[in-house]
Amino acid sequence: MPLTDSQVDAAASELLAARDERRRLVALDPTHRPADVADGYRVQWAGHRLRGAGLGPWKVGATSAAAQAALGVDGPFLGRPEAERVLASGTTLVLDEWFTGPPVIEIEVGLRPLTDLTTLPDDPLELAGSVEFVACIELVNSRYADMGAVGAPSLVADNAVASVILTEAGSTDDVGTIRALDTAPVTLDVDGVRIAKGTGADALGHPLRVLHFAAGLALEQGRLIEAGQLVITGTCTGVVDGTAGQHVLGTIGDRTVEVTFA
Repeated sequence: MPLTDSQVDAAASELLAARDERRRLVALDPTHRPADVADGYRVQWAGHRLRGAGLGPWKVGATSAAAQAALGVDGPFLGRPEAERVLASGTTLVLDEWFTGPPVIEIEVGLRPLTDLTTLPDDPLELAGSVEFVACIELVNSRYADMGAVGAPSLVADNAVASVILTEAGSTDDVGTIRALDTAPVTLDVDGVRIAKGTGADALGHPLRVLHFAAGLALEQGRLIEAGQLVITGTCTGVVDGTAGQHVLGTIGDRTVEVTFA
């Protein structure tokens, strides 16, 4: 049975309180825990409404087989970080001021559509001529002590475990570069040491496939990815825990993005 509106608000309030108090949950209270992804999204959207903060990018999570296995889910999901939690490359973050427990570092492709995504081509690669690309770091942070133990509905409810996004200052709308993002090397360095690597294909085979998925799901839900709204397409480097004192550098092709933790 779907959650009632009051149960949805109770679940959203529990998650918001845990974030404000920097407190980890084992799971949501069973009296208002979502049993399916549809209710998970209802809780997520209620959290946006109750928080009242402006929404920023669209975050797509679990776009690799490894991420889906780690989280115990069978497909990607969407979240909306707050606009104030989108920061410039080179920012220094004091971890205990921003996160509930240690964040997880992911290097991700960021895509910004140049027009509203009201209709979609059958072939996601046809979107290459209508987007621009930026390199991004996502710092994933959940209210749950064990993200892999709670299931997809609760992860979606927790704003798809979105937290902080860092973006490089520049961008490119070169069609050839964007069509070839599946072959672009992606690396994650911590304090000058290569920790992880992959390619753009680690995000659903091609970052444009992720954008196509996100835009299609948004339309199904009566929402719209608008021109200029950033969509980050899931980790291409696996996940690495962040700790104080680290300097993190991500590269995608010849684009770079970085952050320092204090």
